[in-house]
Amino acid sequence: MLFRSDLIHLLPALCRDALYTYPSLADAAGGQLPDCQWTSLNFFQARPAPYYLDGRSTYLELAATHREIAQADRLGDLICFTSADDRIVHSCVRIAGDLVFTKNGRNITAPWLLQREADVAAIYLQGEVNRVRYFRLKPIDN
Repeated sequence: MLFRSDLIHLLPALCRDALYTYPSLADAAGGQLPDCQWTSLNFFQARPAPYYLDGRSTYLELAATHREIAQADRLGDLICFTSADDRIVHSCVRIAGDLVFTKNGRNITAPWLLQREADVAAIYLQGEVNRVRYFRLKPIDN
């Protein structure tokens, strides 16, 4: 079994720096703290983009930079829990196996965590949230 100190060295900078920490007021942009969408879309970024705090920008960025896939099975694949009208209610990032990197809530008391995908699904697949969609970052054209 990998321990946090072993696994953390294999992860991108945002995940390494944020894992098991809480956001500070310095992380806020425009009065909003990072949430799951910000976390998911900034996963591979060297410097997190603050505009992912806006839901419209997040959706446009996802459509422009990711493609939908049948299953999230690679590091960095996004797992999105959506409503019947395809509104993304929560997203998280595949790490390995059934582990995902997530931030459950846009508040100062919600830390960045590694959780089992089934545990995240148990929280979010309820009521109107009844679908899971998977996305992968599109290759960069040279």
